[in-house]
Amino acid sequence: MVARWLMLFFVGVLLIPLTACNPNTLLANPDRPPQLVEAIISDPKTFNFVIASDAGSSSVGSMILEGLVEQNPLTGEVEPALAESWSISDDNLEIIYTMRPNLKWSDGNPLTVDDVVFTYNQLYLNPEIPTGMRDILRIGQSGALPTVSKVNERQVKFTVPEPFAPFLSVTGASIYPAHILQKTVEQ
Repeated sequence: MVARWLMLFFVGVLLIPLTACNPNTLLANPDRPPQLVEAIISDPKTFNFVIASDAGSSSVGSMILEGLVEQNPLTGEVEPALAESWSISDDNLEIIYTMRPNLKWSDGNPLTVDDVVFTYNQLYLNPEIPTGMRDILRIGQSGALPTVSKVNERQVKFTVPEPFAPFLSVTGASIYPAHILQKTVEQ
C-alpha cells in the first residue's frame, strides 16, 4: 500500500512540470507589446546615466541608449552602431564618423550629429557635470580631452591630442537627446 502511494506521489510530482508546457502560453499575445527582460546585478540608483556610478544604472543606460560604435561580444571587434562608418586621419589624431541616415529617437524626433556634439561637449566634457566619462576620455600623460565638432549634417569629428588606439571603442558611450536635455544643461 505504501509503495502504491509512493508511486502516485512520484507520478504527481513528474506531471507538475507538464502543466507549464501549455502550447497556448507560447503564442504571441497581440494585446501586450513585446518585452525584453534582462537581469542586472543591482537595481539602478538613478536614471541619470550621465552621472551614474553604480553597475545597475550603467547597465540599464546601455540597454536603452546607443553609442556611435559598439563592441561585438563574440569577436571583441569595434563595429558600427549609430555611426555607419568612420575614417581615421593618417596622423591618427582625427576620427570622422558618418552617422546612419534617418535615425530617430523614441519620440519620433531625429537623432542627429547635433545630439552627438551636445552629448560630448555639454555632458561628458562639461566640467560642471560630475561624470566618470570625462576621465575615460582623457588621453595620454597630460590627460588632455578630445574636441568634438560637427563637420556636416551626417558627420562628426573627434580630434585627440595624441594617437590613442582605444579611443575608437570609447565612442561607444551613450548618445543623449539634445532636444530634451539642452534646456536643463543651460540653466
